[in-house]
Amino acid sequence: MSGAHDRRRALSFSRFTAKKDGKVVTVTFVPASAKPLEAAAITALESAGAVFRDGGFLVAVAIEGDSDKSKAKTLLDLLVVK
Repeated sequence: MSGAHDRRRALSFSRFTAKKDGKVVTVTFVPASAKPLEAAAITALESAGAVFRDGGFLVAVAIEGDSDKSKAKTLLDLLVVK
């Protein structure tokens, strides 16, 4: 069983993309059971959009052209119950 757990920890994140109103929307998800992202990757996500972190759990949203990140923050609030 520990082998299965080790394989899950090796998968660090999932990234989903879609288009809404002609803009690319990217959602990055890191489950708490996965290998955490490196600090540089988290910094890049924070500079591109809105990020929620709780321990190892992370959800990030970036929307093309959303320079003030307000749309990303709104979508993130819909995705994550705080």
